[in-house]
Amino acid sequence: MIQLEWPVVVPALALLSGGLAALVMFVRSRFDGVFAKAETVQKLANEVQELRTGLEARLDGIDVKLGAVPNDDELRELARRVGTVESAVAVVSAEVRGVHEAVGRVEADAKLILTHLLREKKTA
Repeated sequence: MIQLEWPVVVPALALLSGGLAALVMFVRSRFDGVFAKAETVQKLANEVQELRTGLEARLDGIDVKLGAVPNDDELRELARRVGTVESAVAVVSAEVRGVHEAVGRVEADAKLILTHLLREKKTA
């Protein structure tokens, strides 16, 4: 078995601890600034929370507005009622055209009668 005496062990331990210290310094220098500090993380968390609160408020507003939008059944009923009104308007439009034509004929007949009466009055 190998006997280790202190003149051999002390330099080996010194070399090992120096190597370990160099390794720790190397790792720290490579990762320095890579990880965020606690205050930075907290600041970002607060900003995210504020944005989330704002978005939740906006979504609540959208939900309220969407609550007033008619659903499919209400839209179908509205389309049916509009169709009924369109049909009624078409019927009224046809009746108005008929009345307009009748009034036009009555006007033409009234002009003829008036013209005839005026000629009779001149000759009499």
